[in-house]
Amino acid sequence: MKELILRISIASLLIIPFISCGDNSPTPSPIISEGAWSGTIMGESLTFTVEGSEVKNLQLIYLYDFTLVPDDTVTWTPDDASISSNVFSMSDSTSHDNYHFTLQIDGTFNPPNAVSGIFYTTFEYDSAGVHESGSDSLSWTGSHN
Repeated sequence: MKELILRISIASLLIIPFISCGDNSPTPSPIISEGAWSGTIMGESLTFTVEGSEVKNLQLIYLYDFTLVPDDTVTWTPDDASISSNVFSMSDSTSHDNYHFTLQIDGTFNPPNAVSGIFYTTFEYDSAGVHESGSDSLSWTGSHN
């Protein structure tokens, strides 16, 4: 009888951990949807593509509102950016005539189909004694098409 109780006790010790543990493997994070994405910044459209772990072909047309000189529109197409921990960042600059502009755009994906971030830009005009500069910092949102 003691031998039977001992065998049952040993068997219980071997089986119970498997019954109570369940599946402890981590739940995989949702994957960012690949393909075309679009968003808006102050009513202006923003488009880009996600391929693997990169944001590619970003395009944003942005109207710069100057007070002293004519307004200017810039079509932004910065270099592609890597996505790391669901975050990307892009920067660019451009100049023409007497205008100079910089861009910094950051985005955080909420996989699989949403993204939001901050668009920061500076603008400057300098010629013949006329100087005007400013900056904009705007939130933006987007989604997979």
